[in-house]
Amino acid sequence: MIGAITAGLNDGITAKAFPGNIAAIWLDAADTSTISLSGSAVTQWNDKGSLGYNVSQSTATNRPASGTTTLNSKNVIAFDGNDVLTSTAGNNWKFLSDGTQYIMGYVIKVSTVSDPENDIQTFGNIRRAEGVLGRNLQAESRGAGTGKVRVYSYMGTGYVYIQDSAASVWAQDSPVVYTEMNDPTNATALNRIYSYFGTSAAIQTNIYSSTASTSNPSYPLAIGATDQGNQGITGYVAELVIATGANATDANRILIRDYLKTKWAL
Repeated sequence: MIGAITAGLNDGITAKAFPGNIAAIWLDAADTSTISLSGSAVTQWNDKGSLGYNVSQSTATNRPASGTTTLNSKNVIAFDGNDVLTSTAGNNWKFLSDGTQYIMGYVIKVSTVSDPENDIQTFGNIRRAEGVLGRNLQAESRGAGTGKVRVYSYMGTGYVYIQDSAASVWAQDSPVVYTEMNDPTNATALNRIYSYFGTSAAIQTNIYSSTASTSNPSYPLAIGATDQGNQGITGYVAELVIATGANATDANRILIRDYLKTKWAL
């Protein structure tokens, strides 16, 4: 099996092997051979998945750091609130908003911020929802709403789906394993997206059912902030895995979840 790992430190859990052949996108900070640096600043993070969609940053002041922070004795990529890694081609990420079924697993730590009106952008290719094509994942920091998870897919004139948790579910200041199941063309709006933190029950709040757009998204994918470096996270990203199409099954989502939980001792 590809990507077999050793058991987490003192966790007593049997290691989970990850079959890399299901991964369309696979960004793994523990594999430092995939990270190009200028000093400790990340210039490029190479995708180990089948699509090979690398992310990079040419502006020195917007580069996150590698080799400075660890989780379970493994390297992670640290962001300071202004850092972002982006794809050079927005059309590569069309599958995130064109109706393709996909699953994702994400190991990320988001720290709280002082601005009570901030939407902390963690992953996506939308700067603002209105008038653009793409999808987004954010952890909210809005006073009483701090810790809410918000996910949306927008097709320029309406939402394909939106996940907006009513309660605080995102454990900010702590690393989490977040997974998703996306079925944007499901006839039942509630079943278009399922979100999970660890092994908790599914979050299902969607009521929207606009038709997904097959046009190219408006902006390239960004990790850690918008592609402009706005509304960024203070924290780190350890790993991101996305599987699409026939591989986008709940069994594979659980496989990815368990692999990430064990590898990063979460």
